[in-house]
Amino acid sequence: MAVDRTFRAALASFTVGWKVEGNWTDPVLFVGFLIMRPLFTFFIGVFAYLFVGSVAGGFASDRLAYIVLGSALYIVPMALMRDLGWLVHDDREHYEALKHIYLASPSLSLYLIGRSLVSFLNAVLGMLVTVVAADVVTRYAFKMDLALLGQVDLLGLAMAMALGYLAFTSMGFCMYGAGILSETAVFAFADGLPSLLLIIGGVLFPPTFLPWPSSALAYATPAYYYVELARESLQGSFQPSVLNGLVATSLTYAALFNLLFLYIRKVALKRGLLDRKSNW
Repeated sequence: MAVDRTFRAALASFTVGWKVEGNWTDPVLFVGFLIMRPLFTFFIGVFAYLFVGSVAGGFASDRLAYIVLGSALYIVPMALMRDLGWLVHDDREHYEALKHIYLASPSLSLYLIGRSLVSFLNAVLGMLVTVVAADVVTRYAFKMDLALLGQVDLLGLAMAMALGYLAFTSMGFCMYGAGILSETAVFAFADGLPSLLLIIGGVLFPPTFLPWPSSALAYATPAYYYVELARESLQGSFQPSVLNGLVATSLTYAALFNLLFLYIRKVALKRGLLDRKSNW
């Protein structure tokens, strides 16, 4: 009975999340939007890189491949952290429904899991479309073999997605909790943390390009290991050390951030912050 209630609650939050993300539009149109948005982002990035490269007198194809794959793979962490970070603003300030969500759902964590699955599936779809389109366009339109896709290691890619979901959803939980405690934290964390990991996480350039201690900090985050494991899996095979790093950082971050979220939720209930409004 409890399992059935839990499943129905998660399914309900997933359904609500899908409708809210799509603004209650036709599902076919929404899927089309999910496909087109990352494609245009990819084209903007490629043309910008080619333009800068032509002005500078040339560009390295391996550097372009690194940037394209990193940008595509980072769609997933960015979506999970930003969507959950901004969700508290929508739930409490925009729809004024956070108190009702807390009372109706078996647990706030279960509600957030359902909402995060929507962001995750949308982001994975966008990521896959971007990688495939990037490989086709650069190979046939620009006559460049960037070797974006090799003999794809599906097991490695699946492990990267699963562990990445665990780590970045846990971080999103904590950002949601921070938004409950402080209305201004939403703007700082929802955009700031994903942007920070974009810079130091080996997405656009290796962490060795960064000065110390930023370069050392990169290896302490799951963002670097997630991007590296997924990138290596798409191009053929992955190094066990990268997988071990992702397992260690993902489990550590998940444990720490979930404990912090539970503490924040307890404080929020004690202070009566679930139905507080900060706007007019």
